[in-house]
Amino acid sequence: ASQFIGNNLCLPYRFKVISFLTPDMFFACYLAYLVTLSILPGFSRSSRSTSNVSLCKEWGQCAQLCNANRQNRSLVDCGCVEGFRLDYNGVSCVPLDSSSSSLLITTNVGIQQASLGAENTSQFLYQSQTLAVAVDFLLNGPNTTIFWSDIQTDRISAGEIVQGRLENVRTLVSGGFDCVEGLAVDWIACNLYWVESKHQEIEVSRCDGSLRASVVGDVRRPRGLALDPRVGLLFWTDWEDDNPRIERSLLDGSARQVIVDVQQYSNMPKSLPNGITLDYAVHRVYWIDARAGSIHTVKYDGSDHKKILHLSTFSKPFSMDVFGDYFYWTDITYSSIYKAHRFSVNASQQVVVHSPNKLYQAAIVHPSRHPTSNAQNYCAHKNGMCSHLCVSGNARPLCLCPYGLQLGRNKQTCERHGPLLIYVMKTTHTAYFSLPRNPAQWVYPPLKLNASSFGMTYDAVNMALYWIEGRAIKRHLLKSGVTETFAEFGSRVKLTALSLDCLSGNLYIGNSMQLNSDIRSQISVCSTGRRYCSNLIWDAVRHVAGLTVDPTNRLVFWLERDRATVEHDFITIKVANLNGSDPFTLHTWTVLKNAVAKGLNANPSRKEVCWIETSSGNIMCAGYGTTRTFSQFNLSGEVLGEVELTSYGQEMIYSVGNGHMYTASYDSGDAKFLWNASEPISYLKHSGVYSKVDLAESHPCSHLPEPCHGICLPQDSKHVCLPVGGSDTLLVFLQNHRPVVYPVGSDPTAPPLLLQAGFSDMALDAIHVLATEESVVFASREHIFLARIDGYNVTPIVTVTGARVTALAADVTSGLLYRAVYSAAGAKIEVSSFNGSGNTVLVDTNLHKVVTLAVHPFRRLLFWSSAGEWPCIERYSLEDGERRIIVRDELFQVSDLSVDLERDLVYWCDLGTARIERARLDGSRRTSIVLNKGTNRHYSPVSVAVFQSVLFWIDSTYSGGSLVMLVKNRQPQISTWSRYLGPNVSHLQLYDKRMFLYYNETNDTLGSNINPIVSCRGFCFNGGTCLASDDGLGGPTCQCTTNFTGPRCQFYATYFYNPASADDEAMDMKIIVIPVVVVVSVFLLMLVAAWVKRRRAWQSSAVSLSSEEANPALAAPMIDCQYETSFSDNVLLMGTNLAYEETEAPPKNALPTGYFQRPSKKILKEVAFERCILT
Repeated sequence: ASQFIGNNLCLPYRFKVISFLTPDMFFACYLAYLVTLSILPGFSRSSRSTSNVSLCKEWGQCAQLCNANRQNRSLVDCGCVEGFRLDYNGVSCVPLDSSSSSLLITTNVGIQQASLGAENTSQFLYQSQTLAVAVDFLLNGPNTTIFWSDIQTDRISAGEIVQGRLENVRTLVSGGFDCVEGLAVDWIACNLYWVESKHQEIEVSRCDGSLRASVVGDVRRPRGLALDPRVGLLFWTDWEDDNPRIERSLLDGSARQVIVDVQQYSNMPKSLPNGITLDYAVHRVYWIDARAGSIHTVKYDGSDHKKILHLSTFSKPFSMDVFGDYFYWTDITYSSIYKAHRFSVNASQQVVVHSPNKLYQAAIVHPSRHPTSNAQNYCAHKNGMCSHLCVSGNARPLCLCPYGLQLGRNKQTCERHGPLLIYVMKTTHTAYFSLPRNPAQWVYPPLKLNASSFGMTYDAVNMALYWIEGRAIKRHLLKSGVTETFAEFGSRVKLTALSLDCLSGNLYIGNSMQLNSDIRSQISVCSTGRRYCSNLIWDAVRHVAGLTVDPTNRLVFWLERDRATVEHDFITIKVANLNGSDPFTLHTWTVLKNAVAKGLNANPSRKEVCWIETSSGNIMCAGYGTTRTFSQFNLSGEVLGEVELTSYGQEMIYSVGNGHMYTASYDSGDAKFLWNASEPISYLKHSGVYSKVDLAESHPCSHLPEPCHGICLPQDSKHVCLPVGGSDTLLVFLQNHRPVVYPVGSDPTAPPLLLQAGFSDMALDAIHVLATEESVVFASREHIFLARIDGYNVTPIVTVTGARVTALAADVTSGLLYRAVYSAAGAKIEVSSFNGSGNTVLVDTNLHKVVTLAVHPFRRLLFWSSAGEWPCIERYSLEDGERRIIVRDELFQVSDLSVDLERDLVYWCDLGTARIERARLDGSRRTSIVLNKGTNRHYSPVSVAVFQSVLFWIDSTYSGGSLVMLVKNRQPQISTWSRYLGPNVSHLQLYDKRMFLYYNETNDTLGSNINPIVSCRGFCFNGGTCLASDDGLGGPTCQCTTNFTGPRCQFYATYFYNPASADDEAMDMKIIVIPVVVVVSVFLLMLVAAWVKRRRAWQSSAVSLSSEEANPALAAPMIDCQYETSFSDNVLLMGTNLAYEETEAPPKNALPTGYFQRPSKKILKEVAFERCILT
């Protein structure tokens, strides 16, 4: 009080009225002083002597408020804002809230808490094996909620502190993250902000994680984040190499400005402004420079810069915070938290916490760090009149829209967004979804892709992004944020290009397939709904390097690339209808083998397809028609490197190698700079006109009178339904124990079906097709699986413990699955439902290893063949359990059985006799289908399938392993796509969904639920005439044209012929003898060559002692493998002479069925000989 009197400092002007209430001036001053300290602490003052003329401008004079003394210019008065009181030292300000303060610390093993009163002691609130980095808190009465980011799991989580532990830990936001290093809570409106360092974006959501939205885009290398919701300001640091800075904006991202050029205050090049925090009492920003090791501060507007401290010990300072007279910072390298006095320039530094774990961020938990005095929540009343997300602005509410919506003209209501611009960064492998006029403004969260991803395409109707990743096609749904595997194909398939018809929902895939020693390229199509796939275009298709679709004009374009010469490539652009018809070439040219031609893009408005030639720096466009009209545009910017192109209407958008985007008009060709992506772009797409709903509604595949069971393809104003695999009839077999599916139709050059990897890459022991169910059941060791015919949705159904499945058969009419298993205890046949329930053993006595099963669903009969010393074919009645041997004579090694449902016949293959035979269901009228052999032919039928009058078998020897198709009274013929399959082929199955419908109802179906009546509509293929059945039973028949055959004219028949039949002869030994002779001859030649070489070397050494290096003439010449021809190729190219002949086997004193007959010694010797040959 004496100090106040002596210096004539009594009261602020507004409190001088108190002096009139008391006659004693001293008492009035003293009373005012007490009122000021205790009642209105915001105006507490103290005077201090100073010699500095600048007074309050000198750093450290007062902690918060500072005023020059009016009476004595050498003194200042210090004060504190609301919520604080002046400390005893007259400089510092102490919070009125006596709550304890603590440090929240994120580490690489969890979240710790440390008390500021007890140094170097901390405890874990939450432990995990993840990587928590950014952290902040929210005080809600007695509860404290902690928010943190985890860059290992890419999510933001929250939990409440309860008795020193985190409880109710939950994930708030996930997906679209890569590295969230900064996080801040708006404690007034309860919104959560974070900075995505790698995706270069600042985002926001409510505190519960809902209504996630983009706030600020086009930030280069953001790191730290802080906000003051009382004034509606957001601050962040940016590491950009050429322009390190501190920026601020309103909480909705508007009014963005740079407040600090950090490089201006640093003595080191390329400053790294890292951690950032705010002093809410005096509206100052603090940041730490990780490169220079210094701490700086400015006011909210960037003025009054002060360099406070140079760190004496630092390596990687990461974050900082302020509380009281100290600031605290972390250093990742030293795993420590430091503090220093912030009002003393270059004050001493002290370690607060040291840990064996890596420490990232330290945040002070105290009510003063989230002040609420003089703060107003503008979003409290009716959500600020916002339809979705409300944030605090500059004394007013501001509205934001969550992902998937954009703000309307009234700036309050969110509405559906317009067309999108989708682009993928090549370096970070991240896809972004933005508005075309502002690529930095996200409409959906970014998507992190695998480094091997390429071949993007976008579905504008369903808002989904597809891309190739290895042998898989991935799909990301923008609305739900779900990323899934759309399809994954087998190891034989290589995906090369991708495009989508979003109006019909079909995905076009450029791919190549390894077929034995040949690589075939083709364009396939898959429906995005049920995921059916089929090959579409394969005739004369080379490597497909680019693919694009014009859905409105219903055209597909592709770019082929093939080697023309040693130094040049031949490039062709072709076009066809979306159903694969009428393909023709638009343009061809030759480029250097390292030249890039890409960016294939169709413009439906101009009816042009454009591409980029980087060698010339031009955009080339060709008209859709056959008139070959071309136009050319020059590229702006740096053309080298990645160049991408997209178009919309009369405008195009393209990116060049340095990441710059340009827009250009087709009419003028003038390019305007759009945006700098700062790195190359590997994919660019404008969603364009395809997002309009009316186009999808008018599409032929939108409103079908009947569901399209397969792939709906537009054809003019109508549509066609392409079945799975491209044909109603498919042949399924195992090649090297892997499944292969071929379509059987009018084109014998059709490639095999694209199979899912879960099916095609599995080593199988048995397989059975469920034609009416469009499924296949297969076994791998002791496990049995069920899948669609193309391998989609593989589901395990049965596991046989301690045994191995050797054969399968299924009865779809009763829903039963029959299986033969083999174990150390012996063989047995079991039956169960398809889900594995109701397992029952049918046969387990007098049974050798069962190699094949077949079921007649209408006659309720089960057939199998047993291996062993006495091979035979048996039959089992599923009605009464009667077991009979129907065939036993002259059987050596039965490899497969098949049942002809129409004619009630059983077919089998015998490897010992190289024959296909058949008999009635009781074994009578046994007939051999003799395969006549000439001097250069040998047959080994392994598996057989029968459908109507067509007999299919797979041969392990003829033509290098092939599929053979035989129609009665015609010549067997090997199709070009089925040769050179190799010797390890087996388990041929025929798939046709209507195969049961051809069964004649006049036969007793024994309660079958199959309806045999079939309409003539669409029944006959390839121009066949449909003839209805007279009695309406058994289905119609087809009268085929000259070039086709089969029950529905589905088989190509122009290559069938009828040469003269040759007499049957004994087994052809040449196929065994010739290779042996050749191997022995080659071995002898190698011995002779080695002897000659040694003799020449001896003769040379007698003349000279020099080595081969000194005498190049002695070095062995290189062998050109290009001219090597294998013996097997010569054999496979030999002529063919096959004939179909039926001979009924004589009775040969046959015993009654059901008895065993021991073979004669002659037969046993023949068996031994045949097995020796096969081995």
